[in-house]
Amino acid sequence: MALRPGGSGLTAWTGRHAARLVRLRHFLPDERRAILEEMLVETQGRLESAGEALCAEALPAAEAMVDAGMDLPPWLATLLEATWSRQLAQGLEKLDGVTDPARYAATMELVAQARHLGLHLDLAPAGAWFDRLLVQRLEAIADGSDVQAWQEYLELLHVATRLILPLPERALQDRCSQCSGIECPAWWRPCGIRRKRSTRSSRRSWPLRPG
Repeated sequence: MALRPGGSGLTAWTGRHAARLVRLRHFLPDERRAILEEMLVETQGRLESAGEALCAEALPAAEAMVDAGMDLPPWLATLLEATWSRQLAQGLEKLDGVTDPARYAATMELVAQARHLGLHLDLAPAGAWFDRLLVQRLEAIADGSDVQAWQEYLELLHVATRLILPLPERALQDRCSQCSGIECPAWWRPCGIRRKRSTRSSRRSWPLRPG
């Protein structure tokens, strides 16, 4: 392919097989994007590796600057934000939803360090992955009464809060509300606790009283 201006004038190889030069604009937009992304994969990998090494080398100086009340140079702040945002998303994916909070120590330390330096990480990729995890876990345990499973789920919610990840509020609220109205009364009944019905409507109210 000829990707540079005037590329159509290049001489094609004229061996046993004929070659036809095409312009990038001859492809559909999605195809052009896929071709360019594939061409840049190796370059992007080298850039990410170099960026990680540079961040590690510059981190002591960055911490000293912040402690002295100085602003980080824009290029360094941008590099740290991009590198650490990617590392956060990759770290969560590798953990694959383990419920032990201690396993998230490295990611929590990364977020805390970014806040200390005044950086704003891109939490969208990490948040989207964690959102799917929370919804899937909730769907898996909502119809059961396994207390340990619910405790582990609450641990995951706590981890998401510590990582400042946006939660799928509507999905969680809808499912938790449904679960609270159907499953929780069955859990409370053995404890002698039942819901008090409102006298003004047929809806159940939240206040609880001993049975």
